[in-house]
Amino acid sequence: MRKASQKSKPVASPSILARLTGKPPSPLAAPPRITPAAEAEAYLERLRKDLKHTVGEQIRHEQAKTDVPAAIYKSRVTLEGMIAKGEREAVALHAQQAEANYQTHADTWSNLQRERALTVMSLRRINREIEALKASFRSGGMQAEPVLDGHSFYLLGTGKQAPGVYGRWATEYLSQAMLKGIITEKEFLDD
Repeated sequence: MRKASQKSKPVASPSILARLTGKPPSPLAAPPRITPAAEAEAYLERLRKDLKHTVGEQIRHEQAKTDVPAAIYKSRVTLEGMIAKGEREAVALHAQQAEANYQTHADTWSNLQRERALTVMSLRRINREIEALKASFRSGGMQAEPVLDGHSFYLLGTGKQAPGVYGRWATEYLSQAMLKGIITEKEFLDD
């Protein structure tokens, strides 16, 4: 038996022991005794937490006194406004430069668009001629199979039939070219 004057060593609680050892406590095992080093470590951990809490409170108190977050927010809003204004000015400047670049080459652009429109109309005229020639290959309900047959539809159609998926875009392009003055109305109607 123990004498009343003898002190027993402190027993670690399961949660402290788990933090100190990194292992969960076993519900069946008797709680082990804390070593002096572990006891010192636990004491230092409590001091760290207290210090962290105290420093955090002091920081919050100082911020409340100086209203630093409000000043930072105002500065941030001002900077964001300045950045947005700069971005708008840069976009406007690039738009002006792009227009100037186009105006420098506007005649070349119009000539190339006219050449393309005339090429589309020429291709559709050739498709009509091919389809007419192919019709002459029929005899008694039979059709010859000429080389590269069936591409007129895919190569922008013939222009005189229902335009189909591919011919529709060619017709739309030619109508826009006529409206913009790239080709004449007569050229468009002759297609």
